[in-house]
Amino acid sequence: MIEYVLYLSPLLALLLGIFCIIFRSDTATNISYSFKTARTFLFISFFLEIVFYNKSLIANVTQGSPFTLLFESSLYICAFIVLYLSKKWFTSMNVAGHWFCSCILMSVLYGCLLVESYNLLLTVLMCVLLMFNNFILIKLFQKKKDSSLNIKIYMIMMFLSWLLSGFSLIVFYTYSGDLSYSALMPYIDVNQQDLFIFSAVAALVCVFVFMFGLAPLHFWFAEALANTILPVITYFLLVPIVACFGCFIQLNLHMLAAYQDELLFFYKIVALLSVGIGAIGACSAQNIRKTFAYVSVYHLGLILLALFHFTPKTVDASFVYLFSYLLAITGICTTLFGLKIKGEYLMTLPELSGAAYKKPYIAAMMAVFIFSLSGLPPFLGFMGQFSVLSRLAAYRLYELGFVLLMSIILTFAYIQIIYTMFKDNKIPFDRADKGIYTAMLINAAVMLFIVVNPQYLVEDFVLMIETVFK
Repeated sequence: MIEYVLYLSPLLALLLGIFCIIFRSDTATNISYSFKTARTFLFISFFLEIVFYNKSLIANVTQGSPFTLLFESSLYICAFIVLYLSKKWFTSMNVAGHWFCSCILMSVLYGCLLVESYNLLLTVLMCVLLMFNNFILIKLFQKKKDSSLNIKIYMIMMFLSWLLSGFSLIVFYTYSGDLSYSALMPYIDVNQQDLFIFSAVAALVCVFVFMFGLAPLHFWFAEALANTILPVITYFLLVPIVACFGCFIQLNLHMLAAYQDELLFFYKIVALLSVGIGAIGACSAQNIRKTFAYVSVYHLGLILLALFHFTPKTVDASFVYLFSYLLAITGICTTLFGLKIKGEYLMTLPELSGAAYKKPYIAAMMAVFIFSLSGLPPFLGFMGQFSVLSRLAAYRLYELGFVLLMSIILTFAYIQIIYTMFKDNKIPFDRADKGIYTAMLINAAVMLFIVVNPQYLVEDFVLMIETVFK
């Protein structure tokens, strides 16, 4: 009994943190309490997760391994980043943050169970709860004048995803009587030709397409990020992506392998649509947050394309790309936290005018992170882009030419941002918090360290990733 409680202690720490935050009234005078409490319990949970990383939190339902530890560690670090940066926003805008902090801890809890899940019931349940958690953030922190339509769109897509996941659960349990990955994988292999089984698999995959914000279900992602506050944008660009990515790999390797050929064609279509729509959408958007939402759609599509054959090498390549994306997009979000005009954070691209003259350090770091996103050498993003493009070239996929064309189109969006920063603008920017400069410096230092010592990313992490294939 004591041993079981110890294995559950990382999740219990998160629940205790949520309890402490919610049941203490959070006003503008104790914003720091919510964020300090959230970070404290997040650290305790992270420490306990590392200690018991190879233990099953729930017997026969979850599995711990170096692979799950890798994604859970990334999940915790992303949550720390979101909390650190977001405190600046809530403090400067004098807005209570207890619901935001609670949702961040809740998303980590759901995300950890999602990554470790080895049972379809738990996977679907965590997906449902994570979607509802995201809905709460969108509902609470949307811009009032723009919120109605975006919230309705997300609600419709969320309920549709719940119906699809429920349909998948009912079909699998009715036909097999067991929802564990280990039992469903051989059953699916034997019954590949069954229409209901295939429909259940397709429904489950569509749920993940929605959660990733991939095309053709990307519109909620772009619109929600365009009209919500900066802390929520940072959350959506980091936390759910890591959790869903880890679960998605496990699901395909340990349950859906029998449908690999059919799913690979579907994944290819989704990935290419996302790459194309992401690149074109980023060029056409004038809302800078919407621009980076489309940039995220592009990169997630490319990551999905890298996973094409779900082999150790392709999974390694996709993780290298994901890691470089996370660092670059974190840097972009950090720079946006440092740019304000008359107390308001930037929303549109023209508001960036003059940043290179008024905030030269922030503008220079934004350019560095953009160069990394674009995959230019010698920046870290080049390592990620090269890992994916080399895999595409190795498999002689015609999609390589399409990806290169879309990357050129996306470059125009990057050039437009950098060009705008060098336009003259007499409106002064507000003074940025010193913590923003520190965060940018640390981010850049980590990227430089990986560029100088690539073995830590392309060799040491490979051993952890390959444990999922054993």
